[in-house]
Amino acid sequence: LFILLTLFLLDIHPKSDYNGLCLISDIGGDAMLDTPETMRAFNRVILENNELYRDAARALNLSENPFWILYSLRDCGGAITQSELVRRMGTSKQTVNSALKALLRDGLIVLEEGHRAKPVSLTEKGEALCAASVDIVRAQEESALTSLTSEEQAQMIALFDRWTQALRARLAENGLAHAQSARKE
Repeated sequence: LFILLTLFLLDIHPKSDYNGLCLISDIGGDAMLDTPETMRAFNRVILENNELYRDAARALNLSENPFWILYSLRDCGGAITQSELVRRMGTSKQTVNSALKALLRDGLIVLEEGHRAKPVSLTEKGEALCAASVDIVRAQEESALTSLTSEEQAQMIALFDRWTQALRARLAENGLAHAQSARKE
């Protein structure tokens, strides 16, 4: 997503070889794009990115939700609460709970008892599976990211964050999202 998003957001010139977007006006030096076409292109990139991860999980003999739980556990570097998993995965508590039950049954995770939030952590077997699956995907993500300069990486993150916050504000205005981000810095 990051590489394609960067190409999409950084090169909006009419003669671009890879985005096919057309400028419809130029007001005060800011190019305005054909918004419906821009959103179709943006959504296409996001869907392609999602498909890449689905295919990777499938190739690693993992269902998508267990893959994302293992990925999240690796990403946070330790235990993570079920509510944090729900937030990270953007899915329902029931979906996360079902995937956790499967991972528990397979001996890949443990739920720490005695805590109200019940943090989830990897077992030795889970660590080994992550080393043979999630870590490979993460290494390829990092490798792909190196195709961008550090400036491009920072710009891509900043632009995507700015768009996300603008979308959040507009959705919140219509009662479709919380006004404040739930993300942890």
